[in-house]
Amino acid sequence: MLYESIFILRQDLTTRAVEDVVKKYVKVLTKKGAKIKNQESWGLVPLAYPMRKNKSGHFHLFHIEGEPRAVQEMEKAMRLDEDIIRCLTLSVKKHITLPSPMKAFLDAQSHREREREREAS
Repeated sequence: MLYESIFILRQDLTTRAVEDVVKKYVKVLTKKGAKIKNQESWGLVPLAYPMRKNKSGHFHLFHIEGEPRAVQEMEKAMRLDEDIIRCLTLSVKKHITLPSPMKAFLDAQSHREREREREAS
C-alpha cells in the first residue's frame, strides 16, 4: 500500500535535531518492512495558529510504500513523541513524483525574498 505522511516538529529544534527525528522514523518504518520512496523537508514554516505554544514548525513529508502495520507503528511512536506537534498519514493510490506543491511554493517564496534583497542592496 502507498501512504503520504506529513508531520510538524517543534520550532525550537535545531537542524541536526530535526534530522535525528526524521532518521528515527525512517528506522521505525524500515524495521517493519516499509520503504521510504521520497521525502521532503519544507523547513521552518509559520503556522496558521499556535499549536502547543509553537507559532511555526519544521514540516516534513514521507512517501511510504509498505504494510499498514508499519505505518501504524510510526503513528503510534509519533503520538508519544514530544518533538512532534502534529502528524497526518493518508493512504494514496499513487505517489506524485514531482516536488510537492508546498515545496514548490516555499522555493518560489524564498527566491522572491532573495530577489528583493538583491534589489535593496
